[in-house]
Formats: sequence, structure tokens, C-alpha cells
Amino acid sequence: EAVNPFTAAKPGEPWLRVPHATPPDDPGEIARAQDALVAVLSGREAERTLECDWRIGGERRSSHLRIRRIDRQEGGAIVAHLDVTASKRVEVEAQQALHELAHMNMRAGMGELVSAVTHELTQSLTASFGNAQALKRMLNDPRLTREDLAPLVDDIAAANRAATHVIERVRQIMRKE
Repeated sequence: EAVNPFTAAKPGEPWLRVPHATPPDDPGEIARAQDALVAVLSGREAERTLECDWRIGGERRSSHLRIRRIDRQEGGAIVAHLDVTASKRVEVEAQQALHELAHMNMRAGMGELVSAVTHELTQSLTASFGNAQALKRMLNDPRLTREDLAPLVDDIAAANRAATHVIERVRQIMRKE
């Protein structure tokens, strides 16, 4: 059966040299813990904390280790281990939930923007198209003068300006101006 490499030692046993401990997938984790232990035991540091990841029985686990030197003649250190797997799992799940929420909010916002832009463009293009059709019919009427047709041309130009303005506003939004 797999044994946590960071908690396999019994009180008083040499830490990280327990033969029945399961080594972590990344040997660097043990090396980091050993470096921390050496730094504390040698007196370079009074205390060090680190987080280590490991697997046991196929399951990924996380530990928070705190190594503190004991001030006594024969030396030594106290190693406190806290399995933080559950809190790490909750943290990852919370980050995923926030990411999903942000994505849903973005899609909802984009849906509203697309709906508004579609409405605005449809109005302008429908007006322009209707005026263009009317103008086409009126061009064949010999009784009408250029002055009679000019308002339709002006309306087509205004509808096209309105559509262009909508597109420019979307560009500004996308550039965050």
C-alpha cells in the first residue's frame, strides 16, 4: 500500500529516509523538502514552509510542510505536515467555476451586443433598401423631377450613415476606446 512520503516517519525516525514510503511522481519534491530540512538543520534558516505535491494510490495529493529547528544541543527539527488536498481541490473548483461564470457572462454580453447591433443595422438597411426600391420605381415616371427624387437619395444616404455609425461604435467597443 502506498504511504505518504512526507508523513511516513514516526516521531524520532529520520525524516524522508523511511524505506516503506512511496516516492512522489516528481523526485524534485523530495529534493526540495530535503533542501529545506538541510537549511533548517544547518542553522541557515530557523524555519521554512513549502508546499509539495505527490500521489498516493493514484490520487494526487498536496501537502503544506513547516520545518522548524529545535534549539537544543543535539539539534533536530520539528516537521509539521498538513494535507491541503481538499482545500486545493476546492480552490481549483472555485477557479473553474469563476472561469465558467466569466465565460457565461461574456457570452450573455456578446448576445446582447449582437442583438442590439442586429436591430440597429436591420433598421438602417431596411430603410435604405425600401427607399432604393421606391427610387427605382420613381425613376421611370417622366412627371418627376430631380428635386422630387432628391429626398429619397438623402434618406438612403442617411440610412447608410446610420449603419456605418453602428459599425463604428462596435469597433470602438471592441477596441475599448
